[in-house]
Amino acid sequence: MLLSVTPQAVELGWAAFGPMIGSAEALLREFDEAEVAAVRRFLLGFHAAVSAEPDPADGADRP
Repeated sequence: MLLSVTPQAVELGWAAFGPMIGSAEALLREFDEAEVAAVRRFLLGFHAAVSAEPDPADGADRP
């Protein structure tokens, strides 16, 4: 199955999250290399931890 995003969905996404993304980008421009590296390390580690958790939707964690 191939999923695609409609132009309307992209517009809605940018309307909802665009200002937040712009603010986050502006904030990150104020960080030095060490701070950006620490944020990157945290986000990658958090992503790995969440990805390693069983998906509750598949029922694997249920008795």
